[in-house]
Amino acid sequence: MGRRQVRRLLTERCIPMGILLLTVCLVTATGQDLLLIEQDIRDLSGSSLLEEVEVVYVSTDWLLAVGDSSFANGSDVVILEPGPVELAGYSLVHLRTPGDSESAEAVGEVLLCRDRVALVRLGEETSILPVYPGVHLVQPLKVYSRSALEPFRPATLDDPVITGIVDAVDEDSLKANIQTLEDFETRLCITQQFYDACVWVRDRILFYGISADIEDFEFTFSGTTYTSYNVVAEKPGLIGSGIYAAQAAANGDSIIAVINLDMILFAPDSLRTLFVPYDTQSTFLAFDMDEISATYVPELDVNIQYAPGVTYSDHASFWQNGFPALLGIEAGVNENPFYHLETDLLANYLEFFPFGTECAKAAIATLPYMQIHCPKVSRAVSPVSDSE
Repeated sequence: MGRRQVRRLLTERCIPMGILLLTVCLVTATGQDLLLIEQDIRDLSGSSLLEEVEVVYVSTDWLLAVGDSSFANGSDVVILEPGPVELAGYSLVHLRTPGDSESAEAVGEVLLCRDRVALVRLGEETSILPVYPGVHLVQPLKVYSRSALEPFRPATLDDPVITGIVDAVDEDSLKANIQTLEDFETRLCITQQFYDACVWVRDRILFYGISADIEDFEFTFSGTTYTSYNVVAEKPGLIGSGIYAAQAAANGDSIIAVINLDMILFAPDSLRTLFVPYDTQSTFLAFDMDEISATYVPELDVNIQYAPGVTYSDHASFWQNGFPALLGIEAGVNENPFYHLETDLLANYLEFFPFGTECAKAAIATLPYMQIHCPKVSRAVSPVSDSE
C-alpha cells in the first residue's frame, strides 16, 4: 500500500458518520457573547450546543462562536468577550509565525492567539492596512449557517481525456503568462494597472474559446468606496471572492469544486510539497485531488490535511458559503523570503521549476475530472432576510 493510500485510509477512519457542513450567512451577530469552544466541530454534529450558537470561525480542534453564555457551564466553553458584541469590531489575524502575538497587536488588541491565528478587537479608529509585517491576512469574522452539501466521489481515475489535457500544459507558456502579469508592476485593486491586467486575463481566456467577462462591483475599504472587478487583483480581506461566492450561494449556483492556487513557486528540496488543507464539506474533494494527482502528476508530492482554520486565502469564501473548495499552496510558504515583497518575482523562482508547473497540472487535472465524472450538485441556499 502506497503513501497516499495509507494517508487516505487513516484519514477516512477519522471521519465521523455525521458530517456537519457550514455556510456563511450574510448577517451580523449582535447582542450575544463571543465564545471559545474547545471542541472539534466534527464531534459536535447534531449536538444541542450548535443549536445555541452561531459559529464564526472553525479550527481543527476549537471554534469561535457567538451565543448566550448561560449554557457555558463546562470547561469546553470560554467567554472571550461578554455581550453585546458586534462582529465588525473584531478580526482574525493569520500569522506567518506560530504564536506571534506581537505582529497581531499591530492590528488590534489580542484576545486569543493560537498557533498561526489571533483574534483581535479593533479600535474605534482602526483602518485595516493591505499588508502587515508577519501577517498573512487580516480577515473579518463572518457567521456560518448549517446548510449541508452531500459529499461526492468520482467513479474511476483513468481517463484519456484528462491525460491529454495535462500533457498539453506547457511550462514555457506558464512562465510567459506569469511574466506578463508581473510586467503590470502592480495589481492592487485601486490602480489602473489592475484594470489593464483584468482586460488581459479576459482576452486570454477568450483566446482559448471560453466565455469570459469582467464583473464589476463596489467595496468599501478604510472608509473609501472603490469599484473593482472579479478577474484578477490583489484585494484586502478576500473581498472579491467573498462577493462572488455569496452571490453564487444566493443564486443557488451549482459549483462542484473550487481549487485556489496561492503561492506555488517556492520549493527548496526539503519543502517540495503542495499543501492542500480542507474543511469538512471538502473532505472527499481533497481525497480525490490527492489520488487524481497521483494518477496524472505522479512526480508531485501532495499533502492533504484537515485544517479548517486555514482561511487566509480565497478558498475560504467558498467554504463559508457552502461550496467544496481547496487551497493549494507551497509547503514552504512561511519560509519563502520573497512572500508579499517586491522581490516576489518569477526570476527568483526559476530554480524551483518544474514544481509550479506540476502544481498547475494537479489542479488542471482535478477540475475537469470533477466536471466529467461527478454529477451536478444543486446548492439551494436560502438568503437570510435583513430581519434575521
